[in-house]
Amino acid sequence: MRSYFITAYIVLVCAFHLNGQSTRYLKNEARLVVENDAFTLNFYKDQYYSSGIYPSFRYVHDTSTYRKVIHGFQLNHRIYTPKNISWRFEELFDRPYAGQFSASFATEYYFKKGKYFKWEVELGLMGPSTRVGKMHEYWHQIFNLGTPKGWKYQINDSPLATISLKYGHSLLNIEKLEVLSESSLAVGTTNDWVRQEIVIRFGRFLSIDRSSFYSAQLGNIKKILPVPEMSEFYVFYAPGYEYVFYNATIEGNFLGDESTFVKTAEKQIIQHRYGIMMSWPSFDLGFIGYIRSPETTESSGHYYVGIRMNQRF
Repeated sequence: MRSYFITAYIVLVCAFHLNGQSTRYLKNEARLVVENDAFTLNFYKDQYYSSGIYPSFRYVHDTSTYRKVIHGFQLNHRIYTPKNISWRFEELFDRPYAGQFSASFATEYYFKKGKYFKWEVELGLMGPSTRVGKMHEYWHQIFNLGTPKGWKYQINDSPLATISLKYGHSLLNIEKLEVLSESSLAVGTTNDWVRQEIVIRFGRFLSIDRSSFYSAQLGNIKKILPVPEMSEFYVFYAPGYEYVFYNATIEGNFLGDESTFVKTAEKQIIQHRYGIMMSWPSFDLGFIGYIRSPETTESSGHYYVGIRMNQRF
């Protein structure tokens, strides 16, 4: 949506301004991740995983000779819709409407030998009580993007509780080229899946315990320079395979009142993730694209773009 572009622009300008003024050791970080299919330059595109907004605060808990530990708190806001939000009748939908709002706490471990581990606990709610559908309709009316017609068929209220794990390690690291393995798992009341990706990145980058790829620049020792220099500039590509055990945003909730409209979820998903990352002493900026195979037996493939901004202070 257009408002996301305005917000991103304001945050970006402020971040670059602050970047040039700070030279001290930085232990705290504000991060904003915004994912939207409108960032594919089709401002009227609004389908499937349509929007995700993730503001967070992170801080260094511990550093030693062999690892660094970072804690983080994050808010999560997600919107899911069918392919065409102008459809009025449920028999046309290729996936249900669903809205989620939650908060999460995570701990990340960065090891000197090119290894990364993260665990995260997320708690919240899915369904009409989140008011996500009302907000979605409101924003579309403000920017004359067409009012979504099907939120009355959305997935019903259900508690959201998820534990997720991620493990990454370097397989090959030579000059300007690195190959990583990344394994992820989520278990909970609304999503259960496993994913394996191979990440290839090329350019000027730091090891993953210090790199922006896993937001590991926080806590690094910074050189005091009159003008901040770019420390990383690289591109990456990550093909991956995902197996879905359960997806409540498609198959319906098993806790709470039964949802009236559900679909059959595809069990096997192919995802292509690619992007460009840039990093300075106190600021990171990344643009990340996602291409995903159909998530229901009736839908088509989907692609969207995420913008990541990290401001350290």
